[in-house]
Amino acid sequence: RAARMHGFRKLAPRVLAQLSPAERTQLDAYTAGVNAGLAALGDKPFEYLVLRTTPQPWRPEDSILVVYAMTLDLQDEVGLHEQTLMTLRDKLGDEAVAFFAPALTPADAALDGTTAPIVPLPGPQLIDLRKRPKPLSSLEPRLPVNAPSAFSASDFASSFPFLPRDPEAVLGSNAFALSGAHTATGAALIANDPHLDHGVPTIWFRASLEWPGPPAVPGSQPSALNAPLHRITGVTLPGIFAVVIGSNGHIAWGLTVANADTGDLIVLQVNAISPRLYTAPGHDELLEIEKRRETILVKDSDAVPADYEWTIWGPIVTKNEKKRPVIHRWTAHEPAATNFTFFGLEDATTVPAAVAIAHRSGIPAQNFLVADRAGDIAWTVAGAFPRRVGYDGRVPTNWSFGDRRWEGFLAPDDYPVVTTKPTGNRAEILSTSGRLWSANQRQIGGPSLATLGDGGYARPARAAQIRDALTPLERATPKDLLAIQLDDRALFLTAWQKLLVETLTPTATADKKSRAELRGLVENWAGRASLDSVSYRLVRDFREAVYQRIFPAIFDPCIDTGPAFNWRKLHLESALWTMLREKPAHLLNPAFPTWDAVLLAAADEV
Repeated sequence: RAARMHGFRKLAPRVLAQLSPAERTQLDAYTAGVNAGLAALGDKPFEYLVLRTTPQPWRPEDSILVVYAMTLDLQDEVGLHEQTLMTLRDKLGDEAVAFFAPALTPADAALDGTTAPIVPLPGPQLIDLRKRPKPLSSLEPRLPVNAPSAFSASDFASSFPFLPRDPEAVLGSNAFALSGAHTATGAALIANDPHLDHGVPTIWFRASLEWPGPPAVPGSQPSALNAPLHRITGVTLPGIFAVVIGSNGHIAWGLTVANADTGDLIVLQVNAISPRLYTAPGHDELLEIEKRRETILVKDSDAVPADYEWTIWGPIVTKNEKKRPVIHRWTAHEPAATNFTFFGLEDATTVPAAVAIAHRSGIPAQNFLVADRAGDIAWTVAGAFPRRVGYDGRVPTNWSFGDRRWEGFLAPDDYPVVTTKPTGNRAEILSTSGRLWSANQRQIGGPSLATLGDGGYARPARAAQIRDALTPLERATPKDLLAIQLDDRALFLTAWQKLLVETLTPTATADKKSRAELRGLVENWAGRASLDSVSYRLVRDFREAVYQRIFPAIFDPCIDTGPAFNWRKLHLESALWTMLREKPAHLLNPAFPTWDAVLLAAADEV
């Protein structure tokens, strides 16, 4: 149901119609190859035996749907991050957004070095937990929950025979690069580890493709004797006809989820008398909310209809505090945002050429890191990004008056780039360190951040650890980059280990034998997320237990609005340490008499 809301099956033919002749030729050849392979099989693949179905012939539009499936995996298809910010603003105010959901934090690891100090605590006139009308029982720690999708799967999940995923689990990728000035060979080096989820079939298949290049003698037929061999090696995606991440011998490239903002929530201005009518600029008459029906075929059962409400800007995904419909305007709903231009990387030979291809590519929004044989490296973003007018897109706005809108997509020259070799982009920064890194964090600040927006960046700790590990490398080899990939140091938790030891004072440990045992285990701090590290797991659980005793109580009015509010996606670490340092009474969970009691209760749970 969640996927069908977007009507991707109907969008796919429109994407096909705008492919270049070369892209369509490749896609048609790929489609023919898939079907030839299917016809040659001795039996059905095991997935079809399990499902008791018959494989259907592959169609060109199915490859478009693979791109859309990845888009659903990698992007926020209903604006959940913006819904969270909307609810936080509506329930607790703008100061709460600034403190609990800052776009920039003191610990950020952006490529341009931008950070920001933590803002002052929201005062008791805005948030005072001691004056909340709810009974204390409602403010006790709650069981962790995962971020929801647009449609609840709780009935199914309750019968699933496995424990729920750790609420702190994040599908976080990384990529980093060194320019040739810091490598042993003078060629640039790049490492990429895309951490995506398990599935059937698996997402990535390693492959090496070889074919003859242009013949040495013009007009002759290419062959192994008269044409250089063209080779590209990396990983492919089932249903796609090219290498997605890899190297062609001249360049190598990697991807991580950009977490930039490719969708906006729009508050619909509905008619007071007839709420199915709404106002839109450029239309003299009121427009009617459209009903769209999708039919979901179910094996050995009746088809299931699914109804959705759409406007000229996109589907209605939620309602705001005033019960007005809220639309999600998303780049993926535009056919022009999807294409196969990205696969032109197989012929690129330099960093500037690769960057230019990335800026014309119609893929889910990605951080794009590239390195070449000459020693140059670059970071930029790939995919379509909206050109916003009149607002920044971080919280919902009203588009009814025409002063806030999208004016198409970002032009290639306006994409931010950090590079060792100029590419000519207007938003370009030349890297003096020769080092680039990405771990789904905010990559850039200033005007470029305003251009890309905030789509829910990851916490910066992983990126900072990669950045700091890259800093001392000189004359590096692939082995040095692999060591960073395998780095299991739990630097982020070092402060938490110290806090837990400080919480378990001699007085506290004298009161309970288990506390003394806990302190003994935690003092033996290996500082690594290794399988045999007891202290790592205990400290990690302590942090989670503290979070559970602080934030659900503060965000209680937001949580009550529904499952779309996900406080775990907020950058709360700086806010939490500020509260532990200043110990504000008005933000203290009323279930506890003091902030020290919060910490001790968390230690007891661990």
